[in-house]
Amino acid sequence: MPFFYRLLSAFVADDEWHGLGFDSESQRLTFWIAVCSAAAGEDLLSRFRDTWGFPVDEAFYTQVIPLAQRLAARRDPATDAGQDHTIPLGQSADFSDAAAFDWEGDDLALDWQVVTRPTGSTASLSDPTALHPSFQPDRMGRYVLSLQADDGLIAGPGDTVTVTACVLAPPLVAITRNDADAVLTWAYQYATYEVYEHVSDPYVTPATGTLIGTGNGSFVHANALAPPYHSHYYIVKATCDGDVTSNRTGVFQYSITPGG
Repeated sequence: MPFFYRLLSAFVADDEWHGLGFDSESQRLTFWIAVCSAAAGEDLLSRFRDTWGFPVDEAFYTQVIPLAQRLAARRDPATDAGQDHTIPLGQSADFSDAAAFDWEGDDLALDWQVVTRPTGSTASLSDPTALHPSFQPDRMGRYVLSLQADDGLIAGPGDTVTVTACVLAPPLVAITRNDADAVLTWAYQYATYEVYEHVSDPYVTPATGTLIGTGNGSFVHANALAPPYHSHYYIVKATCDGDVTSNRTGVFQYSITPGG
């Protein structure tokens, strides 16, 4: 049944086929092979050519098959899983912008699936059959989820959305000395952290400074403690998927003096 439904779909309001001409009978036959392939959801060219011995025009098939596939699928249930999310670990994504549509207005059975997840994650959707379920990641990293709709006859191709969960708390930084170098180390929490040097005590003045580098778990400020001595104040910003301009970014301040 899905085959014939998609076959008919290819010719509903078939004005898009207008202007398509056939230079030979093999092109006419190849056109129907392309439409049948699109309706079946598989490439039938080799079967018609090699198994059944039909003459085909492969260049014409390559030209026609994209349009045939699009038109044959135009009455399939359609889904939009919504925009990608970047959220703090511990919060939930609600997929409130997800949508599903059926060309004939039939009721749709929805199915959310977690396609990929970070190692060790067991997070699940609150209701995988709802249009707008909630999903709370339980590990840092990226999750890819799919939404598919089925009208009882055909399951649509579905759509995917990516949820990125990150730890937003700034890292606990230790500062040590290695000869003339100031060495900053912290527990690796997500991805890249930006390290700033502040010209004065950031506890007194606004926490801004000059970006001096990035690191995943450590950063070496070379020759920071070489003469002439002066105090150094550091700000380490925890990023969220590379976004350090977000209000979600946290800041800690640290300082070190010669001999510290």
